Amino acid sequence: RRKALRTEALHRLATAATGYGPQHPRSAAFCRARTATLHLDAGNLQPAVDEAHAFTTLADGITSARLRDDRAMLARHAHPHRAVPGVADLVHTLTQPA
Repeated sequence: RRKALRTEALHRLATAATGYGPQHPRSAAFCRARTATLHLDAGNLQPAVDEAHAFTTLADGITSARLRDDRAMLARHAHPHRAVPGVADLVHTLTQPA
C-alpha cells in the first residue's frame, strides 16, 4: 500500500512540475523537492539526485524562505546516503549558499 501511494505521489508531482512550465519555476521547484525527497526515502538514489539537481536549477536565483527550507530538507534526507558519490556531491551542492 505504501509503495502504491508513493508511486501515485511521484506521478502527481511529476505532472505538476512539468505543468507549471517555465513561467512558474518556484512552484515547479517545490514539486521537484518533494519528488527528490520521496526517492531518497525509498532508496532510489539516481532519480533522487536527478530531481534534486532539477530543483536546484529551478530554485537558484529565487529568493524564497520556503525554497531555502526545501533545500535544507533535501540535504537532511540525502545526508544518510552521502557515501554514494552522486549523493555526496548533491549534499555539498545543497549545503552551499544559493
